[in-house]
Amino acid sequence: MNQQPDALDAVLSSARDARHEATQTMREVKAEGLTFKDAVVIREMAATLDIALPRIVTRERDAGRSVADMARALDLTESYVHRLIRQHRATATAAEDAPPVGEYRLSTRRDDQ
Repeated sequence: MNQQPDALDAVLSSARDARHEATQTMREVKAEGLTFKDAVVIREMAATLDIALPRIVTRERDAGRSVADMARALDLTESYVHRLIRQHRATATAAEDAPPVGEYRLSTRRDDQ
């Protein structure tokens, strides 16, 4: 039996683990110097990103970038990236189906009285 795929998987897994640990250590070092003011700015940017991310990943996917690549780069799961894309497409479709603003008028007047 050929053991190379298992050995390769083990090496790749080990490399991913090492990269994750290195990334985590770098994040911890960067976090050491953060102030309260920095935290406020970062939280505001994170809230803005939460709003924009579905549109961003959908455009990237439409341009040919793989979901796996985006998930890795953004430190998200592939299923979450798929969910963001579905969410954006559903929202865009609903917006397209909505009547133009000002085309309909709502009234409380009843003509049958």
